[in-house]
Amino acid sequence: RREFLQLPSHRSPFEALSDLIAKRPAKGSVLIILPDSRSITRLLALQPDSIVLDSSLDRSERYRNFLRAKYSVNNLIIGTRSAVFADSPDLFQIIVVDEGSEHLFEKRSPGWNARDVALIRARIEKIDFLAIGFAPSAEMARQIESGEVVFRASKSRVPVESYQQEFHELLPGRIIPSVRSALKVGPVLFLASRKGYSQAISCSKCKNLALCTCGSRLLKKSSADPIECSLCDAKYPDWSCAWCSNKTPFLLSRGTMRYAQEIGRAFPGAKVSLSEGDAFLEDNSVKNGIVIATPGSAPYVDNGYSAVVVLDADGILNQSDLKSLERAQQLIFSQASFISKSGKVLLVINHSSPIVGALASWKPSLLAHRELEERRQTSLPPYAKAVSIDADASEIQQLLRGFRV
Repeated sequence: RREFLQLPSHRSPFEALSDLIAKRPAKGSVLIILPDSRSITRLLALQPDSIVLDSSLDRSERYRNFLRAKYSVNNLIIGTRSAVFADSPDLFQIIVVDEGSEHLFEKRSPGWNARDVALIRARIEKIDFLAIGFAPSAEMARQIESGEVVFRASKSRVPVESYQQEFHELLPGRIIPSVRSALKVGPVLFLASRKGYSQAISCSKCKNLALCTCGSRLLKKSSADPIECSLCDAKYPDWSCAWCSNKTPFLLSRGTMRYAQEIGRAFPGAKVSLSEGDAFLEDNSVKNGIVIATPGSAPYVDNGYSAVVVLDADGILNQSDLKSLERAQQLIFSQASFISKSGKVLLVINHSSPIVGALASWKPSLLAHRELEERRQTSLPPYAKAVSIDADASEIQQLLRGFRV
């Protein structure tokens, strides 16, 4: 059996996964592949008897857990991507959580993907495969479309409001009353796409991008720090534009620290907390106020957030790489699940964006069908695949002649 289970809204995915595990038939061991160590910690809190296979463990504990998984039965084995190779004498199901996550890709040669390995292993060993997530990746959507994988939808609806930027402002004026109302009910989550203060600098007069003498971009780590190079760390305390000599910089690519300043001024009196990088807020540690978090770092709160605000959603959707849409879709759907049963999602986005309707109806298929059709027409993955061959020029010519024959 090959299935994709869509996670519901208004609920922690780890609670939903834990309930699914509790209902599993007593047929043998289950292997669960999670995208990162933080996900393992969250699931382990709900399933403390699990066997953990993760690189964050010390070598002796990791080897001990490997032997337990290999020589005992009826286990729940959880781990990150390399755990997909774990041996178990009675394995009957592999579950891959967030199968489109970049963390499931092994970047070192030879590269592989934990989802694809799990599918191959399930076919060879004749065991069940289950992918769990808020929205399928393009590769998984293609298998669902062809009937190779069964899609099990979650019937949910999410209150969604969209607010369009008029002058590239962080918060459109009309969104502020909605956030103020939500703050009276409970904490509000703001999703920021990057951490830090400002990841790029331009001239406020001529708009040219500010670069270091080494050619790299300049940034600003905080309001008190000087402008500095992102590569060689050269400092520019008296920065001036190399083109027009203007001394006033314009901050581009704002991060969480800059957002905290601007949002704090918009909502005076509200406590503002940051969760980013290695400085994660613990789950259920926030009771009120505003939480500004980067993707994957938002803490869960008791009963959910009264509102989830996705800042610059157009920028998240309009990135240039091939997987930008599915990554943005997964991100926005997953953050929407943080709201309470009476909460709502506020998107800073163009009103005509199709993700507004897809999110409100909790149907990622509304976006997946269009994305797949565009890829099919342009012969892009998953409808086409590419192979890179490194060889001498003379050998490449022989290979080309062989392919053409």
